[in-house]
Amino acid sequence: MLTFVLASGVSGLSGRSGGDFFGEMARLVGGRSAREVARLYGSTVDASAIFQLRMRRQAANNYIVNAIITAHDNLLGAIVDAVGADMPSPGGGGNEGKQAEKQNLAFSRQLAFRFPQFAQEYQRRLDQYDFRLRQAEASANTAKNTADAMRMADLRAKLLALRQQFDWLTLGNKDDLYSGANLYFGGSTSAEGLLDFMIWLHEADRLGIQLSPDDTKQAIAAETLNALSDRDDQGIRMSMAREGIGSGPALLAALGDEFRARLAQAAIVGYDPGGISAPPALVTPSELLDYYRRERTEVSLSMLPIPVSKFVPQVKAKPTQEELKALYEAHKDEEYSPEQETPGFNGVGGLVARRQGHPRRGAEDAALRDCRHDQQSPHGNGPDG
Repeated sequence: MLTFVLASGVSGLSGRSGGDFFGEMARLVGGRSAREVARLYGSTVDASAIFQLRMRRQAANNYIVNAIITAHDNLLGAIVDAVGADMPSPGGGGNEGKQAEKQNLAFSRQLAFRFPQFAQEYQRRLDQYDFRLRQAEASANTAKNTADAMRMADLRAKLLALRQQFDWLTLGNKDDLYSGANLYFGGSTSAEGLLDFMIWLHEADRLGIQLSPDDTKQAIAAETLNALSDRDDQGIRMSMAREGIGSGPALLAALGDEFRARLAQAAIVGYDPGGISAPPALVTPSELLDYYRRERTEVSLSMLPIPVSKFVPQVKAKPTQEELKALYEAHKDEEYSPEQETPGFNGVGGLVARRQGHPRRGAEDAALRDCRHDQQSPHGNGPDG
């Protein structure tokens, strides 16, 4: 059995294919073989480059999956501490009961990962905690305890993200292009899948998508729902080192490439095709045809002016006071509207909103003026007796 002692670099090697664990492994395994696998953007891609990239992707996948599972255990522990005091558990109440419940949840999650028939039971337990968080948030809002309400809302949001990640992790085929592929970030470690990944990295470079080590650490923190401690991170790296898998700066660079490829896909495609976020609903051919017809159909409209102002002087009859008063009483509660054939005298709508030059404007104003004059006393102090 070979035991690899890993460090941040390997002396005497430099460049993209050397200077780290992955480059050294490619040199040792590939030897002097330079068999050409493909050509991308005018450059040769040999078997050694494919081997190195395969190791980088496998290491990144190994780390992120273990980091997310560890973060899930931490997050569920925080939820149990927040609302699990009254949840039934073999350990009874108090701290012992909470610790027993945390262990039971972790065991339930392990069963759900290994045996799909246990996934429903695990989700049912998560439903119970979602319900308890809702109750706690409502109680905190009733008590006007804003801090607790926000904390419960944050735990609920993280629990939802946890469930989405759990569904994604247990999904057997994560990429429609590569049947049976099971990488968290999508794609495949086959030669075709790795060439595809190289293309996405080239697109990331073209778009200027570069991540510093700190940027990559922030992306990892977001992916693990900010529930992964530094101690957890070190433990995962040490475990990977003991198993002969790359760690240190080389692993961070490999994870950075995964996030860069994801960002490039999101920028070009509009969503992450290999991530846990659901893509937009596909547009059916019928919907596309309807949209095309709606947007491309031309409609020609012609306005035919009908002047009526010249006919107004031909109206010789003058309405009586009784007719004006009857007109006002019939429509005093109606709002004025140009679309209606009848007038409206209710409030400002009847006095101000009428368009200038409307044929009914003069008659309405006269009716209002005369009726109000009739309702006032000679001294202007109130209606007539």
